Amino acid sequence: MIDVNSEITKLFSINKLNVVITGASRGIGLHLANFFHKSGSNLLLVGRKKMVENNKLANFYESCDVNDLQKFKSLCQFFRKKFGLIDVLINNAGISIDTKLEKNKFTDFKETLDTNLISNYRCCEIIFPLMRRGGSIINISSVASLLGMKKNPGYVASKGALNSLTKSLAEDYSKKQIRVNAILPGYIRTKMTEKSFKNKKKNNERIERTMLRRWGEASDLIGVVVFLATESSSYVTGSNIIVDGGFSIKGI
Repeated sequence: MIDVNSEITKLFSINKLNVVITGASRGIGLHLANFFHKSGSNLLLVGRKKMVENNKLANFYESCDVNDLQKFKSLCQFFRKKFGLIDVLINNAGISIDTKLEKNKFTDFKETLDTNLISNYRCCEIIFPLMRRGGSIINISSVASLLGMKKNPGYVASKGALNSLTKSLAEDYSKKQIRVNAILPGYIRTKMTEKSFKNKKKNNERIERTMLRRWGEASDLIGVVVFLATESSSYVTGSNIIVDGGFSIKGI
């Protein structure tokens, strides 16, 4: 007789997985880092801030801008030597620039693409040779990639391109059975979105547009991340998975 509970635990277990998370100093990245740490994963956490917000993660955290590819590569190589081949890369690093001056719009656009798209691609290329056969890359995109959203063309364009890059890399990396998928969150309450969350009008607009009638929490992403990180999604690659409470498909 099959022990169902044991099989389920095995299918979704992230214990002892070697996991790299970018943009891990706060927000979604930090929340995922906390969960993977508590679940027994070996972690390399990187972010631009000098310190991670949770002191319990300090020993796993390295201050590193993903645009500094040489430093990122050195950190990943050291991590691989210490723990073995990497199982999971979560590309969470990203920026959103609210451009206020006309003269800055092209430089802000380029900076956003450099971080949200080009650096994520380079991180994938650095990690790929260090990954075990059958590993998983998870790109954190945005539901904004599917919609026309005002005053932030760099963010929308970079996330849309990241969705396409995900599909392309899924094909390229399939030779090593490495799966590449993207998660498209809707409005998740983090420090990045705190300003609009505290704006009563904008907050209500988001809720009215969302089928589930609430903002998302970082914890709402854990289930799909664990699914994509483990053997439970062994036949899923090149997919863009929307986690937005129905925001992007709500009709009139």
